Amino acid sequence: MSKLIRRALIASGLVIGAAVAFSPTAFADSTGTGTSTENYDISGSVTPVSTVTKGTLTNTNLNLNSTAIAKVADGMTIYTNSQDGAVLNVAVTTELTDLNSNTIPTYVQLVNHSDTPPTTAFVTASDTANATGGAAAASKDLYVRYAPTATQVAGTYTGTITLTLQDN
Repeated sequence: MSKLIRRALIASGLVIGAAVAFSPTAFADSTGTGTSTENYDISGSVTPVSTVTKGTLTNTNLNLNSTAIAKVADGMTIYTNSQDGAVLNVAVTTELTDLNSNTIPTYVQLVNHSDTPPTTAFVTASDTANATGGAAAASKDLYVRYAPTATQVAGTYTGTITLTLQDN
């Protein structure tokens, strides 16, 4: 057989094969029921989101003349869509301190929104709250307890409370 005939047979075989492969009957149901099913596999992902909203600041100018408990934030919202939930850590990162480095012991406490804070729970400078998993939100109020000494030096004191939200 000559090269020309072989090339013609190969070319015609490719054309016939393509015509069969891309013809409407190539996708027809071979069972004869008149139904054909094709599947498209799809996928995607949901980005993890964890947020804390500070809520309404209620007491930023504290009367530091005596030991007291004051609400600092009302209605903080902790939100997460993490399946494992999230934890909010609240910490006094800088105690109430004046320009001469005199300090007033400062403690924080998270309570459920609109609940009364326990007067005995303020024993540390940090607290935590959890939001359960699966697009959950929790509402909390933040209280601060400060305890100046009887001989506290007069002056203006400032401090910092840090909120850190972390997925579990």
